[in-house]
Amino acid sequence: METRSDSAQVDLVIFEIDGHLFGADALDVARVTRVSIDLPLVTRLGEPADGARVLVVRGAAGEAQVLIDRLVGIEQAPASQLCR
Repeated sequence: METRSDSAQVDLVIFEIDGHLFGADALDVARVTRVSIDLPLVTRLGEPADGARVLVVRGAAGEAQVLIDRLVGIEQAPASQLCR
């Protein structure tokens, strides 16, 4: 994993699940695609209203998919203001 200084900016992939906005470090997002039976499903963020697309994210255990309702875009935020 890459480390950053407190003043560094982080690119975030902003997405929506059931009306709530979330952000993921763009370095951890492999792709946006359709649901796959080959990857584990992450449901900690809630159940999407539609869920026709997934973010495929990279983690310590490999790739997993997060069902999303909508991909909002990319934004930058200071690393010091993010929680992991």
